[in-house]
Amino acid sequence: SPLRLKHTRFRDYLIAHPDVAKECADLKQVLAKKFQSDRPSYTEGKMSFVRHVLDKAAKEFECLTFGSM
Repeated sequence: SPLRLKHTRFRDYLIAHPDVAKECADLKQVLAKKFQSDRPSYTEGKMSFVRHVLDKAAKEFECLTFGSM
């Protein structure tokens, strides 16, 4: 499914880029403290970061897939 593919690409990108994984972890800690009782705001706070990582992951995947042709 498309959602599963997004999750997999996000995970794989973080594994391949530990610096980005650290940014993600840091952001989640800040948001968790800021929105302790507000799950929707916590989730919304992550969205621009997640979209940015997914865009980078998609471009990297395209380069790996089509760049060697």
